[in-house]
Amino acid sequence: MVAVVGHLAGGSDRDAVLALLTGAAVREDVVSGDTDEANLPVLQQLGLVLHARADLPPLAPPARYAGLGSLDLPALDDTPPPAQPGYGETVVLRTAPVPPPDWRDRLAAAGVAVLERVADHRYVARLTGGRDGLAALRFVTDVRPYLLSDTADAGNVVTPGGPPPGARPVRYEVLAHRPADLPAIRAWLAGQGWPEDGAGRRKVRFRCPFGDARLLDLARRQDVAAVDLYLAPGLFNDHAQRIAGLRAPALAGLTGRGQIVGVADTGVDERHPDLKDRLRRVVALGRPGDGSDPHGHGTHVAGTLAGDGSASGGTFRGAAPGAAIFFQSVLDAAGGLTGLPVDLHDLLAEAYDAGCRIHNNSWGADAGSVYRMSSLEIDEFVAGHPDMLVVIAAGNAGRSGAPRHVPRGYVDLFSVAAPATAKNALTVGASRSTRSLPHRTWRQWSPGAFPDTPIGAEHLGGDPESLAAFSSRGPCQEHDRIKPDLVAPGTCVVSARSAPAPDATFWHGWDDHYAVLGGTSMAAPLVAGSAALLREWFTGRGHEPSAALLKATLVNGARWLGGHDAGAQHPHPPNCHQGFGALNLAGTLPHAYADGGGTTTLAGLGRTVRLPLRRTGKGSLRVCLAWTDPPGRGIQHALALVVWHRQSNRRWLGNEQRRATYATADTTNNVQVVRLDEAGPGDYAIEVTAVSEMLFGPQDFAVVAAGLDSDAFGGRWR
Repeated sequence: MVAVVGHLAGGSDRDAVLALLTGAAVREDVVSGDTDEANLPVLQQLGLVLHARADLPPLAPPARYAGLGSLDLPALDDTPPPAQPGYGETVVLRTAPVPPPDWRDRLAAAGVAVLERVADHRYVARLTGGRDGLAALRFVTDVRPYLLSDTADAGNVVTPGGPPPGARPVRYEVLAHRPADLPAIRAWLAGQGWPEDGAGRRKVRFRCPFGDARLLDLARRQDVAAVDLYLAPGLFNDHAQRIAGLRAPALAGLTGRGQIVGVADTGVDERHPDLKDRLRRVVALGRPGDGSDPHGHGTHVAGTLAGDGSASGGTFRGAAPGAAIFFQSVLDAAGGLTGLPVDLHDLLAEAYDAGCRIHNNSWGADAGSVYRMSSLEIDEFVAGHPDMLVVIAAGNAGRSGAPRHVPRGYVDLFSVAAPATAKNALTVGASRSTRSLPHRTWRQWSPGAFPDTPIGAEHLGGDPESLAAFSSRGPCQEHDRIKPDLVAPGTCVVSARSAPAPDATFWHGWDDHYAVLGGTSMAAPLVAGSAALLREWFTGRGHEPSAALLKATLVNGARWLGGHDAGAQHPHPPNCHQGFGALNLAGTLPHAYADGGGTTTLAGLGRTVRLPLRRTGKGSLRVCLAWTDPPGRGIQHALALVVWHRQSNRRWLGNEQRRATYATADTTNNVQVVRLDEAGPGDYAIEVTAVSEMLFGPQDFAVVAAGLDSDAFGGRWR
């Protein structure tokens, strides 16, 4: 016998499904029970969409953080932490797959507050009344302490033999479970004599000797959710527009007019001919009173996003040459990015208040695909401002030397930067340009990073079906979440050159106004500018789009790349190299869409929304679901996408080939696609089902469909 959890899709035979289950539990469309393994194919044929397979274990990621590198570290002592007077106990509890509808109320009556979902049916919770009240709650199947290994990584908080004498302080960050817990944590830090660098709503950045033994005492506090080393952010250093479909006839007349896009970067050359009329305002956060760009990165990014091409007769115009830019210069006098606030909410809020609804960030910290506190802050902000799309470069940490998860000579996994691991961000990797300047191989460009064939022998540009070798790969280390979301040209990109920037910044010169540069830094603003075009298109139709709708639209139009490195032993979309594919505006404008409100809101486990489609001919059908998930390390509100063809009773699941050909619902990604190359005529239903509890209230989502024949054009579902 095997345990089964799933939901009933359109056209399912509920009675037949339940007849094959022993001890069945049902809430709305979600069911669970036990059955013989031989019944699994039958249950699927009857319309039960399975949610998980025990024989598909997660990938084995490297250590969570770089920390001490290859040192032989002692294991963390996972002895349950002591009780904390006045706070209670933090635990991880497991529930039955289908708990009763009033389970949260019954937990609250027992003195239990659910804080976060960490996996299917597993939650972090705070107990204020002890564990005695849990014994009577039969839907609670397991309770364990929130352990030291849940809070920290040995590479951050343990030093063999303790810190050396005279060790210089380094920066750490501590995250509270709740904002209300932060004052007590700050008081504890002050008692240790550890100075603060700043604080946010749930976070404090402080300094202490690396590996100080008292870090373990901090990590054992019941009110502490995480303790991390602070990783300083760095930069992720014409042809691209054609590759991305930005000059397609369908986009004629769209320039981003009326849109304000925020850019946080090194600074900007306000006198550059391409940008002087595009800049709404420049705010100097890193060098008070000085928003200039002595580095050159920020001006290049701004030109790619919204330069009007004045200095080139329009040849090198940006993706959205009619958009305005609100620029936040974060470069400090020492060449770092300390102009970024401790809490990224403050950065985004300043841009939001200035009218920005799209924000580009071509920087980050190499975090090995970990969901860090900066990622949480992005998710918190977007959850509170669901009409703000935050675009983030995936990072330039791709390496093929000594790979652990792919064959030798290919780029390894688990290298996405933070905050690019944020669920609610649109994370952008880099593909190659058709231009090849400079004409060098990846081995010549970086012998240590790309020593072996085939990648080492290929060129930086010239093959738009392949990825930039440096482009950071996913998945995210929690839940195997897909990142990047999509890729865009990021090698050999010509864009605006800051006049005071040194030649050393650029890959190659061009002329006094332009230069060649590469990186996911260059790919991200191409996507942010494309989002401005889409936002102009939606607002022109009387709809103010959510971030989820813009994200779903861009992902839905993505073109799957055929390069061997872009498939990399996983040729089906999505994968952890190119995400859902490459930016392709030519096929992006949707034929039908739904965006939040009563039509696309789910209020509880097992609830389903069905959106109708009718096709009169044959051809491709592309559907994408996206939602802004509540902040947390994993998906807090899991939804599942199914496309059902009524006449044939066939069903296609969102992301069903993400890891294997065995189709299960995707409970770990808040972006899901169904792509059918040949969809026949007839009646379809797009189904979105809540397959987890809604911990933080009803969940809105966005759905887009493209590839419909003209008779089926439906515009907006209402």
